[in-house]
Amino acid sequence: MHLDRREESRAALDWLLGALQEYDVDVLLVSGDVFDTGSPPSYAEEQYYRFLAGLAGTSCRQIVITAGNHDSPAHLEAPRRLLEALNIHVRVRVVGNEKAASRQDDSLLIPLHDTDGELLSVVAASPFLRDRDLGPGLAGEHTADRQQRIRERIKAHYRELGQAMETYREADVPLIAMGHLYARGAEASDPERQKNIYLGDEKNMAASDFPEVFSYVALGHIHRAQAVDKKGRVRYSGSLIPLSFRETIDDKSVTLTTWEGGKLIETQLLPVPLFRRLKTLRGKTGEELLGKLQAFAERHEKDPLRPWLEMILEGDRAEARLRLRLQEEASKLNMELLQLRLQHKRTAWMQEDTELVLEQLHPREVFEERCRSAQLPEDEMKKLQQTFDELLEWMQQSEEGI
Repeated sequence: MHLDRREESRAALDWLLGALQEYDVDVLLVSGDVFDTGSPPSYAEEQYYRFLAGLAGTSCRQIVITAGNHDSPAHLEAPRRLLEALNIHVRVRVVGNEKAASRQDDSLLIPLHDTDGELLSVVAASPFLRDRDLGPGLAGEHTADRQQRIRERIKAHYRELGQAMETYREADVPLIAMGHLYARGAEASDPERQKNIYLGDEKNMAASDFPEVFSYVALGHIHRAQAVDKKGRVRYSGSLIPLSFRETIDDKSVTLTTWEGGKLIETQLLPVPLFRRLKTLRGKTGEELLGKLQAFAERHEKDPLRPWLEMILEGDRAEARLRLRLQEEASKLNMELLQLRLQHKRTAWMQEDTELVLEQLHPREVFEERCRSAQLPEDEMKKLQQTFDELLEWMQQSEEGI
């Protein structure tokens, strides 16, 4: 099942354009995952370019976009030369090979200027760091050694950016770093979907590991808006819309920062309206689920877009034709049931009557449930999961032609 998110994503982008105009924003930073897949649907690309074109009608004339782990670097980079003429700076790779190093405008350090040529800000626009950016592995390298090597090379990457930024320390403008990673202490709404871009990545970067020359660090990857440190210098803005049922408890927002020279004066979270509601309903019987469905419909009959539902039956077996009954009732109430799952007390996996929508799950979730169903020992499961993470990362990058 492939869900069409065009209505809510269009509404969210239109809202963002309005917010940029209302708050007289000078610079927009997008820290990765422009798209949720390396091969986005045509409507998603159309909305992306429509949004960028719409920026010309706002006060925001400088935009910096970096690639995330879900973005195809080649795909995102293709129109870069054209976008550069519109002051839209796209960075998808780390300069490291001779071909890239020969192009000065591939530098991750981007000075931004206003219409009078005055320096507005300097941005260290780091995209998601891929395997080749972090250096080759070593023959016979143990998983723990590879984890430590990855952590150290990520830290070294930001130290190098910090050293390059020192040139602008006396400029009295915001010196900002961008990144796409899982910073230590961050809380993900959907951990299985978001945490495994590097092995052991929950211990990668602490807020204190980002060089102090950076006045602010704008991070992407975690969908929940949050500060990683107490001072709020290192922060995730989160996603514009909920991307899974696990994110429905989050308040979506964008982050607005106000500056006086190079000093951060205020950080404000601008709440993004909820355009389509995603809701999980649980019940022990079909009748209980029907009752909760009807009660939910009464509370949200005026929602702008049809709510999408996930229902979980907490029992041993699903009654005959339950899914059909629930789907028909949801349709009458102007809602859509996306999936019905049977959650057994011992396992929520592979029950005879379970209707589990695999396309809704992250591959690692499927793998973990398969390991549990095999009743593997905990230490063996952990080793298998680490190997699976490596294989999954390699496959994703191979599919993107990296």
